Amino acid sequence: MSTAAGKAFLRDCLVIRHRMPRVHAKVCAGKVPVWRARRIAGAVLGAPRDVIAHVDRAIAPLAGTAGLITLDRLIDEAMLLLHAEEVEAASLEALEHRHVTLDERSIGHTGIAEMTIRADWADLHDLDTAVALIAEALKRDGSLESLDVRRSQAVGILADPTRALALINGHEPPAPSKSIVAYVHLDHDVIEGRGLLAHNEAGHTLLADRIREWLARDDRHITIRPVINLNDHCNGSEDTGHHGHQRPDPYVPTFLTAEKVRLRNPTCVFPHCTKKSRSC
Repeated sequence: MSTAAGKAFLRDCLVIRHRMPRVHAKVCAGKVPVWRARRIAGAVLGAPRDVIAHVDRAIAPLAGTAGLITLDRLIDEAMLLLHAEEVEAASLEALEHRHVTLDERSIGHTGIAEMTIRADWADLHDLDTAVALIAEALKRDGSLESLDVRRSQAVGILADPTRALALINGHEPPAPSKSIVAYVHLDHDVIEGRGLLAHNEAGHTLLADRIREWLARDDRHITIRPVINLNDHCNGSEDTGHHGHQRPDPYVPTFLTAEKVRLRNPTCVFPHCTKKSRSC
């Protein structure tokens, strides 16, 4: 046994002996194995003394069979009963840390990225239910993908609520109402099908086959824009703007000029600043 394991063993023994006398009596009587008693001690570790005493009274009759779910429920009940104000304050603080974050650094050549969600349980439960319904609808419509893959696809489908509702109800899906703007740099070999790699605006390397799969999807609008040569001088003289008329003010950058600058400098040019140009 290592030093750390030995210290943990002694810690659990002290918790059971001095703070949970009823469970300790069960252990001494041979009714509760030591490993179960240690699991109980680990669950209440760091809890207030009165909470541990409450759990000791409640868990003693069940100590021989209680699992982690039962332990967590009893500890939560004790905290709500004995320290309601602290629980409420902790709950309010937790609400301030809700977020939905797309980790763009996680995207690789496969085009797969990660997103983390921390939200109210009721909201997550509703989202999980909707994802399950769409995954089932995809299988009903003939998808051969695994359940996990269909659930991941359901996240994108939910971005178009009308289309998602039609899919769940088995109706003909309407025309896509969502669109995505992606700046992809393709060389001549990729366009003719000989190349393998492409690059997005942020410099990430993507497989060309992944780009073709995205373009083949029918659940979003695809807009193809003319190629912008970044080696040209950014004077915007050839740009007529979005509405087909030349902008009269030479101090106001045209759409093409601004686009060239954003593509040339994907992030802020200030040293060590990583803020995206498009959000500036």
